[in-house]
Amino acid sequence: MDLIDGRDAIPADPDRRHLLLDGHAELVAGMSPSQPGALYLLDWEKAADRTLPSSPPAGWTTEPSHPVRDNNENMIDIVSKPGGYPTRNGNYAVRFDLRNTDRIPGDSSRAELGVWPPEPRNAERWYGLSVYLQDWAPDRARDTVFQWHQGGQVPCPHGCSPPLGIGTGKNPQTGIFEYYVQQAWRDSPTSVNYSYFQQWLGAVEPNRWIDWVVHVKWSVIDGGGSLRIWRDGGIVLERPGRTDDYDDGVHHDWGNYLKVGIYKWPWATGQASDTTHRRMYMDELRVADATGSYEAVRPRGGGQNAAVLQPTKDVPVEKWQVHGAASTWEALVGTERQPANVPATSYIWAGDVGRAAQVEIADPGGTLANGGVAWFFANTGAQTLLLVQVIAGGRAVAAMTVPAGQPFMWRSLVVPPPPVTGSTQVAMRFLTVEGADSNVRAAYLAPAT
Repeated sequence: MDLIDGRDAIPADPDRRHLLLDGHAELVAGMSPSQPGALYLLDWEKAADRTLPSSPPAGWTTEPSHPVRDNNENMIDIVSKPGGYPTRNGNYAVRFDLRNTDRIPGDSSRAELGVWPPEPRNAERWYGLSVYLQDWAPDRARDTVFQWHQGGQVPCPHGCSPPLGIGTGKNPQTGIFEYYVQQAWRDSPTSVNYSYFQQWLGAVEPNRWIDWVVHVKWSVIDGGGSLRIWRDGGIVLERPGRTDDYDDGVHHDWGNYLKVGIYKWPWATGQASDTTHRRMYMDELRVADATGSYEAVRPRGGGQNAAVLQPTKDVPVEKWQVHGAASTWEALVGTERQPANVPATSYIWAGDVGRAAQVEIADPGGTLANGGVAWFFANTGAQTLLLVQVIAGGRAVAAMTVPAGQPFMWRSLVVPPPPVTGSTQVAMRFLTVEGADSNVRAAYLAPAT
C-alpha cells in the first residue's frame, strides 16, 4: 500500500463508546441502513425521517448527540427547497454546520450522522448519495465528508483510521484542492500500526451537487475484497484487494458503519487551517446489499449537466487509427451519454506507444465559464496506460491516467473554469504510455450548471 504522512491520515474518534451508550435511534423491523436488503432509502421526503435536530432517523445516531449549540444554532438539521436551500431531488435535504470552536466529548470537531448498529462482517454493499459543499474554500487542513468506521473498540493508542473515507484537501503534488479517497487498516490483528492507500479524485466543486456511488466488498484478505467509486457517473477508482481492518477481538461479527457529515480533526488537534466554518448538505442516500447495482443506488433528480459539448475538429498531432469514421473527432461524436454503453460503431485505436490523439471542443456560448466534467468511454490493454488531459488556454487544466488492463467504461475529469477569460474552446488529448493498445469510443464535455 502507498503510505501517506500520518498528519494527513483520517484519524478515528478518540473514543467511540458514546455510540454504544448514547445512541438513541430506535431500529424498526425491516430494512435499515445497516441491513438494507434490496434497497434502503433516506431522501428526507418522509415526515418520519425529518426528526432532526431533536432526534435522528431510525437506524442512525448523531455526533454530537445533541447537535445544537448553546446559542440554539443547529449543527445538523433539515432544510427545504421552499425555504431557499439546495436539495438534490424533492423538497428536503440534511444540512451539516461546523465551526472551528465546536467540540464534542473526546475533544473532536465534527457534525455527522452515523449508522448504528454496524453492518455484518464481510458484507458487500452499494451506496449512493449526493453531497453539496457550500462555499467550501480551499484549506491546508483536511476534512472528511463521508467515511466508514470500524465497529467496536479497536486498539489504537496512536489514533485509528477508518477503513474507507472520502474527503477534501490540497494535493501536495499539484496544489489543487481536491477530493481524495483513503483506505487504512492495521498490519496485523494485534498491531497498532496502520498502512494507508490514498488517491486524489479531482477538483472540489463548491456550491454544486456531486453524486457519489460506492461499491465495496469488505474483506481483510488481500485478494478477497474490491472497491469501486463513481463521481457524477464516471468511475474514478477501481481497486481490487483488501478493503477492511481487523475486528476488535471481541465483536467478531461487527463490520463497519457509514458516517456522513463534516469531520475536521485538524481543528481539534491545533493544526494550521485557513478556514473557520464548514457547511454541507446531503440528499438522496441509498444503500443496497450484494443484490444491488449502480442503477439501484445512484442519486435521482434532474440532470445537472443536460447540455453537452462534443468534439468539432482534429488537432494536428500524431493521430491514432480511426475506425468507422472519417476523422478522430467524428469517431468520438455520438448520442450516448454516461452511464449508457457505447457500441463499437466508431472508435479510435492507438496502435503504438507514445501516440497521441487530440480533438478540439468549441464552446461558442461560453457555457464552460463555470467549468464542468469531461467524459470519455475507453479501455486499456494489459501493458498500456492511457493519459487523458483537458487543455484550455494552452495548458493542461485536468488530467488522469487510466491504469493498464481496464475494461471499457465511462471515466471523468473535473474541468475547472477556463484560465483565459473569454476562452471559447478546449481540447481533449489521449496519449498511450508503455504500450500501444487503447481504444476510445466517445468523449464530450458537460458544463457545470
